[in-house]
Amino acid sequence: MSPASACKCPPTILNKVDFPAPEGPIIATVSPGNICIVMPLMIGSCSAEVGGSFVNNSSTKEELFNLFGDLSDTAKMAYDPEGNKEFAEVIAKFNTDWVWAEPARFAANAFVKVGEPTYLFHFDFVSEPMKERMPYGAGHGTDISYVFNTLNARWGNPETTPTDEKIAARPFPSTRTL
Repeated sequence: MSPASACKCPPTILNKVDFPAPEGPIIATVSPGNICIVMPLMIGSCSAEVGGSFVNNSSTKEELFNLFGDLSDTAKMAYDPEGNKEFAEVIAKFNTDWVWAEPARFAANAFVKVGEPTYLFHFDFVSEPMKERMPYGAGHGTDISYVFNTLNARWGNPETTPTDEKIAARPFPSTRTL
C-alpha cells in the first residue's frame, strides 16, 4: 500500500468543489510516516490593495461609474456617497473589491459550503510612518508582517511604532470564523 492510499486524512476542498485542476483532483499527502495536515483556509484582502489602472483604464470617477451601466448610481453610493473623494481613492477601493475582496468572499463561501474551516479577513491598519505612502488604506501585502509578526522584514523596513508591535503581537485582529 502506498503512503498516499494509506493516508486517512479527509480529502481537500479541491475534491469537493468543481475547481479545474490540470492533472485531476489534488489530495495533500505527506510521506514518510503518513503525516496528513488538515489546514483551514484563511483568505481576505487589505483595504486598498492597489491603485491606478490595474483593473481598467478609467481616468475619472464618472468614467469608472459608467462601467456599471444601470447600477452606476449604486456604485457611486458604494464608492463615493458624498461625491467628494479623489479618483485615486475610488479606483484603489474598486480595484481591491474587484480583484481581491470579492474573489476572496466567493472562495470563502465555496469552502464553507462544503464544511471546510474558513477564516475571512479584511486588513485596514496603516502604520503611522506609512500613511503618506498609503493614504487610502492598507496596500497589498501589508498584512503579512502583522500576521506573522515579522515587522523587521517589511519592505523598506519603515519605523516600527508601539501600535505596530501591539497589532503584530496579537492574533490577527480582523479574522472571523465562517
